[in-house]
Amino acid sequence: MWKKVMVLAILCGYGGLAQKIKISVYYETLCPYSVRFLVDQFNPAYQNLTDNMEVDLIPYGKATASNETGSWEFSCQHGELECYGNKVHSCAVGLYPVSQSTNFIICSMNSSDASLDANNEACATSTNISWTVIQECLSSDQGDEFLAANGRRTDKLIPNVVNSIPTVVLNDVFSAELRRISIAYFQDTLVFILEQVQCGFCQFSGSNLVSGSGKFVVGVTLLLALYQKLFALI
Repeated sequence: MWKKVMVLAILCGYGGLAQKIKISVYYETLCPYSVRFLVDQFNPAYQNLTDNMEVDLIPYGKATASNETGSWEFSCQHGELECYGNKVHSCAVGLYPVSQSTNFIICSMNSSDASLDANNEACATSTNISWTVIQECLSSDQGDEFLAANGRRTDKLIPNVVNSIPTVVLNDVFSAELRRISIAYFQDTLVFILEQVQCGFCQFSGSNLVSGSGKFVVGVTLLLALYQKLFALI
């Protein structure tokens, strides 16, 4: 019995303290699932909940890197163009403030092709990023180092990331349950964590209890996942 009381107490505190959530998204620029998530799920949430999100975008995905010859060589799931797109995004993330790089990446992923210079230059202009600076990064070792660093971060999550792109990690803790829910109901997941957990019970309005409602699915599944994970640790 005391274990259940402790779990509920933890959930009460979790709901009250979660004012800002770190969102790490591991993706690749030409992956259709990455495009769909960043455009249809991540972007609306970012526009609505910017102040509650600490954004951390990691372009790399199902790629490999080698430095045996003294220079970096990359191989990406969707070919050389994806490696190039990943490097463009890595330069933006590495050189510019989060707000600018995030808006640039959203714009790029929402274009016809995130690896095309014309698309990325237009997105750079619209987000006050210097395309010249990005090009200099791409043509120097700096771009390779940024992308290689993303590779090291991605490799630490193997096999979770390699088997599931895109992957979402909240507050630096990977959870298969949260990843699955976040991909389908990203904004609802964040709202649930920020506002819906109160003393271990989901506070839903009547409209949220409609069959198939995103928040209902998120609330029930996430609460069970949290309960089971915390109960197992006690």
